[in-house]
Amino acid sequence: MPLEDLLALNLLIPLDVVIYLSLIIGVFLTWRRAGKPRIEDPVLAFALLEKSLQKAFPDLPAGFTLREALSLAERLRLKVDWGRVQLALERYEAFRYGGATLPEKVQEEVLRLAAILPRGVRVDGH
Repeated sequence: MPLEDLLALNLLIPLDVVIYLSLIIGVFLTWRRAGKPRIEDPVLAFALLEKSLQKAFPDLPAGFTLREALSLAERLRLKVDWGRVQLALERYEAFRYGGATLPEKVQEEVLRLAAILPRGVRVDGH
């Protein structure tokens, strides 16, 4: 094989590695962005949170309240702004039980919590 062909081959291999690496990084970043659900309706957002809490804490009693389940979730020390979650819950409960108007915007922290809750956590004695 001539020297020029070897030199070209040695230059193409790193170029291929860079191209494939950028493709892998792009797919990974797209996957991460897609991991958080896109929900506009606060009612659906809290329904998703409720389902995530049920999966995370299978020992929850029937008829549990979101406040009870969130108090268990707080013990997990997840990186969530709990103040924003509590505020969103208060607004949602004011709508659901108190007749207030439906919040216009979904609190992103509620969706973030629903997405990062682990599955099947057992809590001793609640």
